[in-house]
Amino acid sequence: MKKLKNRISAVMALMLAGTILASASTPIPNNPVNEKANDKKVEEALVYDEAYLEEIDAYVEQYLAENIVQFQEVDFVKVYDSNQELLVEGEKSSLGEDQLRLLRQADLLSELNGTAYYQINN
Repeated sequence: MKKLKNRISAVMALMLAGTILASASTPIPNNPVNEKANDKKVEEALVYDEAYLEEIDAYVEQYLAENIVQFQEVDFVKVYDSNQELLVEGEKSSLGEDQLRLLRQADLLSELNGTAYYQINN
């Protein structure tokens, strides 16, 4: 599950980088500057420099390195009923059938320090 979430984050980051790069290289339609295509200065202004694109790549890589979230895998669960009474407590892998059934019926409240807290609302 942890690897899947990391891969999803990486794919989203790559899509963001691709979107930024594609938008940086796309000329703006209906721009009066584009209508003056014969003007040498205008053509030079529309050409993107390789150094500029490399700078954008560097910013994107830096952003991704700083902002990719590492997901913590939850191993321990606690399930409470609507009266705040503890019904199930333990590691997910060691729960019995009845305990797993209660866990599936419960709503996730929060996750903190490797423990997931659930509540069953009847």
